[in-house]
Amino acid sequence: MGCILMEIVILFYKQIFGTPMSLPLSPIIAEIVLQNFEVQALEKLFLQLSLYYKYIDDIILAALSLITFKLHFNIFNSMHERLQNLH
Repeated sequence: MGCILMEIVILFYKQIFGTPMSLPLSPIIAEIVLQNFEVQALEKLFLQLSLYYKYIDDIILAALSLITFKLHFNIFNSMHERLQNLH
């Protein structure tokens, strides 16, 4: 009979930035911050996007060309050092 080996790793992370997840006001504060972020970012855009859609804290955007997309993507990424978007 074979042997089953198992490793369980329990990691704990300390939150050092932002509102606590358990605080009832956290979603409201996050929405206010994200709306402000969104308004500032959209004011900096110089070309119209083909698609812009926000769902809770995710943003989907599309542009007519890759160059235009990358320019807009960089604008969003440059708004705050802690708010970096992934490709």
